[in-house]
Order: sequence, then structure tokens, then C-alpha cells
Amino acid sequence: MSGVAYWVWKAKNQRAVEIDFRSKKVGDVKVLKSYKDLIVYQKGYNLALDVYRITKDYPQDERFGLISQMRRSAVSIPINIAEGYRRNSINEYIQFVHIAYGSCGELETLISLSRDLEFIDKDRFTKLYELQEEVSKLLNGLIKSLSNPKRRKM
Repeated sequence: MSGVAYWVWKAKNQRAVEIDFRSKKVGDVKVLKSYKDLIVYQKGYNLALDVYRITKDYPQDERFGLISQMRRSAVSIPINIAEGYRRNSINEYIQFVHIAYGSCGELETLISLSRDLEFIDKDRFTKLYELQEEVSKLLNGLIKSLSNPKRRKM
């Protein structure tokens, strides 16, 4: 395995199971009680908070431009994870995670624009960009895992 947690979906009771291969323990399995237990949700939520905090310092003439767009794309990530988790089917869940993944790509471009327009310094850029990349990789892994028919059966 890749060392990244993967998810198995239980469609009947709307719960997912997380199996974390990073743990040294054998059989380290946690039944998720909520989408809030997902690492990707937690990191996506923190990314949205960071975007809100950082964009407070942007020029006011960007309030309806870059600030608004960055905030919407950042918030879209945890929102779509949450909404997809509560849907009635695995296919709908996958669709919403794909939307979150697309929003993460949009945010990547907006973070780069912010750096190039000198709205953020190198340290803030690096922090945001690395967190966005981590969330993107986690979303991609979740999509692959949820799409794998072998992992759907449980």
C-alpha cells in the first residue's frame, strides 16, 4: 500500500471504514461516525480557514474578485466532502469528491496568482500551496479508493 489511509464504503448504513496503513498496529481500523472524522475533510476545513485569514490582508479592490473566488473555491472543498458523504449512493459521493478535487485545482491557480500579484509573501504562499497540494492528493486517493470495486464490498 502507499502508506496513505484508504476508505471502504458501507452503503447500507452510510458509514465508511478507515484503514490506516501508517500505523504500526495490526488491524488499526476506525469506523467513521461522521465526515468530520475524515483526515481530508479536516485538512480541507483548515485550508479554508487559512484562505479566509490570509485574504483579509488583500487589497480591498479585490473584495469581489480574487478574494471572493479564493474563498468560494476553498470553502467548496470541505462542503462537497460533507454533502457527498451524506448522499444516498457511493456514485453521488464520488461525484461530490470530484467537485471538491476540481475546487482544489482552482484554488491552486488562485494561490499562484496571489503570489505573482504580490498579495502574499513567500512564506504564506508556501504554507497555502503545500496544504492545498496535500488536500489534493488526499482527495485523489479518496476518489480512487471509493471507485475501486474491491474496496466497495464489505
